[in-house]
Amino acid sequence: MSQEVHKKLRKKIFYKGILENQTAFSIGTKEGDFIDSLCLKDKSNKPYISATSLAGVLKAKLKNNKLLGDNDNKSLVILSDCYLNDKSNYQVGIRNGVKINPTTNIAENKALFDYEVVFKGAEFDFECLINIYEDDFTSELQEFEKAINSELLVGMKTMSGFGEFAMKELFKIEFDFSKNDEFSRYESFLRKSFYESKVETKESNNKFEIKLELDITNSLLIGSVNNDGEIADIASLCEDGKSIASGTSFKGAIRHQALRIANTFSDKLGEKFVDELFGYVDGVAAKKSRVRVNESEIVRDYKTMKKALTKLHQRNKIDRFSGATIDGALFDARAIYDGKINLIIEVFSQKLEDEKNENLTDEEKEQIKARNEEKLKRYEKEKALMLFVARDLCAGFLAVGGGKNVGRGVFSGKFIAYENGKKLEPKEMNEIAKELLK
Repeated sequence: MSQEVHKKLRKKIFYKGILENQTAFSIGTKEGDFIDSLCLKDKSNKPYISATSLAGVLKAKLKNNKLLGDNDNKSLVILSDCYLNDKSNYQVGIRNGVKINPTTNIAENKALFDYEVVFKGAEFDFECLINIYEDDFTSELQEFEKAINSELLVGMKTMSGFGEFAMKELFKIEFDFSKNDEFSRYESFLRKSFYESKVETKESNNKFEIKLELDITNSLLIGSVNNDGEIADIASLCEDGKSIASGTSFKGAIRHQALRIANTFSDKLGEKFVDELFGYVDGVAAKKSRVRVNESEIVRDYKTMKKALTKLHQRNKIDRFSGATIDGALFDARAIYDGKINLIIEVFSQKLEDEKNENLTDEEKEQIKARNEEKLKRYEKEKALMLFVARDLCAGFLAVGGGKNVGRGVFSGKFIAYENGKKLEPKEMNEIAKELLK
């Protein structure tokens, strides 16, 4: 049981901000009558971010932060549900997907599903209170402020471009009850909230990142059957009038290509290596992906943000045995032409164990050190693998979306890699890529 009830309350710190979703997000709550997964909604039937979802995200991000509690102590952080800002414009839509076999890159039978999402650009009010007792939590508070004032990934499919939130503004006020007249100041705050300082602290960029600039060579069809007012049987994904390159489609293709490359070096890598990097679900065993692929708007020019060109094509389904058309199998599709995509692939390293813990024996420290060295070696090969995949995307060797058999989904382009925010030169990228050959 928590021991805070026996300690003297020393400080109260209040935070207030605005969370904006930079990509579509979905916090699933239940199955609907016609939809496989509905968004979490409040009593006014508007989407919101539950405090439990935020708490889970922060707990995963700040594993050893004492503010968030542990098995012996409760959390000192009190989060509120984040409701839509009164001035916020929001739209809810439906995405659909299909489960793809990563080995064959073919859709599995009866694996079509759909889910409700909140489109990019909604704003939610964020509020948080931290109670500080007799202990000193200076470093934990700094770490907490960095986390909430940086990118937060909330909801489902966060490693496929969903659920990216940014704090537009974050303010705080702190009450130190060891000071004279602090209670009267606190009383004034309760009557009418006021915040004295803006939190500027940002989390460091600790990851390997590949930024690609892709041009659609022929056409692209990342299909959706839920575009409002669309007459085509299947059309490219469009939200709020903008064509979207979905992270789920690109990540599925990237995983498949990574597996093909890894199998080329099957004596050292192979399917298990890719599963450890991209995540897997095997019965009760599961592992989260460490590769994140963003979503991007498809435009003709990123300077003018001119919309990508779309065209409607009619096609007939052909009997592969006779070569004749199948009766009643005429269909049309609206694909994107002359479009550009800014794609970002992020690779996160595995968490290293603390090998300097004084409570460990020398033998245990050596074992931990060996495991950490193995993780670091593996991370170098994972970065090299993703550079090979990026090269294939830019060279037109990897197709994405529907209609790959008729030449769709192929790109040309270029890419740049970054290590912990630092841009890598071509020679440095070549040295990393060589790790896959060792």
